[in-house]
Amino acid sequence: TCDKQDFGSDFQETKKYLPVDGRYIAFPRTEHWSKKWRDNDRYSKHILKKSFNVDSLDDPKAKDSEIFLDIQDPDNIEVVIDVKRNETLVEKRKPKAEEYKARNKGYLPNNYLVIYIDA
Repeated sequence: TCDKQDFGSDFQETKKYLPVDGRYIAFPRTEHWSKKWRDNDRYSKHILKKSFNVDSLDDPKAKDSEIFLDIQDPDNIEVVIDVKRNETLVEKRKPKAEEYKARNKGYLPNNYLVIYIDA
C-alpha cells in the first residue's frame, strides 16, 4: 500500500509547468514515440509539452490517455489510471489465447498491471 503524500506545496511549483485549467491533467501515451523523443534529455520536456487538461475522463480528448492527475483538490492530488480496452488487440490475440487454453486444460491467466516508479 502507498501512503498519501502531501503534494500541496510541490503542486504550487508544478503548476508553472503543467496545464491546470481543468479537473484532470492528462498525460500523453509514449509507447509509439520515436527514439529521438525518448531521449533522456528530451523526454520530460515532451511529457510536459504534450500534457493537457480535461474536465472529465469521458471527454473525447481523453480517449487516448491512460494516466491522469486529479487536481480538483490541490491538497489531495490523486493519480488516476484508466487503461483502455483495445478491441482490435483483443481480436488479434484471441487465437493465441484459445491455443494456450487448449494446451493448458482451459486455464488462461489473468492480466496484471505492474507499475514501477523510479524517482
